[in-house]
Amino acid sequence: MKRSDLGKEIIKKELPLIPKSPGVYRMINHKDNVHYVGKAKNLPNRLKSYVSKKNHIIRTERMLAQTHKIQEIPYVFLERSSGKSKVAVSHYVSYLRHLLRLRIQPLRSRALVRYLLVTAGALTLDAAIFLWLFDLNNWNLTRSAALAGEGGILFTILLHDLWTFAGRPVRTLTDRIRRLAGVHLALGALMFLRLLAINAFVNWFGLNPLLAFFLTLTVVMPGGHLLGSRFSWRNIRV
Repeated sequence: MKRSDLGKEIIKKELPLIPKSPGVYRMINHKDNVHYVGKAKNLPNRLKSYVSKKNHIIRTERMLAQTHKIQEIPYVFLERSSGKSKVAVSHYVSYLRHLLRLRIQPLRSRALVRYLLVTAGALTLDAAIFLWLFDLNNWNLTRSAALAGEGGILFTILLHDLWTFAGRPVRTLTDRIRRLAGVHLALGALMFLRLLAINAFVNWFGLNPLLAFFLTLTVVMPGGHLLGSRFSWRNIRV
């Protein structure tokens, strides 16, 4: 595979999210520097020209080889100070259709299915570790829940990197550190709240420790995993 083919694959993945309208697009390298800015009357058609041709001129091949992200310049509606607006109803309809497509497209992706499976696996592992430590080895309630939660966090990070988002461009060391810190920040905060809730259910309301653990696990942690994705595996920031 040629290096330019990686840039083509990135463009192919972003094409469904690009509105069929005039606009500006930017190509960004692995250092998050913009190395090309282009404009087109129809953005998808212009970007398709990069992936439909097998051979480009040397300058275009080099440009595609350096592309790690593709960004569309977002719409900006400004109120005219004088005169009649040139924005027709069709422009607003196209914009709303584009927003709807941005919301629906992730629900159709394979990555979403994998993400949900990894989340379910992490919760299962979390529960298994807790049962093994607390119920079988008679460890302290708080310590068992904390170690179980950390096991679920590490499981989540590993599986998402190796499986869920394996097709994305290779990240730098800085990106990996940011992702690790982001997941621990989000899930660690939720895990701290879960520990407080477990102890409150057991000590104040007299619930069985296992019941309190599973109750807080099913209520708190799924939201924590979704919050963790916002800190860590987001694709492109515009």
